[in-house]
Amino acid sequence: MKVKEKQLNQYTDMKIIKEVTVAQVSQKPTKNPQYVTMGVKVGENWYNNVFNVKDVEKIESLKDKPTTLMFYQEEYNGKMYPKFKIPAKIDLLEVRVEKLEAIIAKK
Repeated sequence: MKVKEKQLNQYTDMKIIKEVTVAQVSQKPTKNPQYVTMGVKVGENWYNNVFNVKDVEKIESLKDKPTTLMFYQEEYNGKMYPKFKIPAKIDLLEVRVEKLEAIIAKK
């Protein structure tokens, strides 16, 4: 399901929230020791993002379990990169509202 959202600074206006099973999880240190780059492999595709080091266990626990993730793209130096994040409650509520609006529009 696709969620249209106001244009944010670094996000495209299209985000996808879906339940997936993460096949692999990787991590790389960043220049700032408080953050780490985490990657997840879903199907044949890798998605990355930067997380606080305190969230590493949470991301690593996603491996081989069905989980809900948000996928989007971010532009950096003119190139689009696939990103992921664990959706916040507001993201999930927006999806529910969009579904309800579609049901109401059909009536």
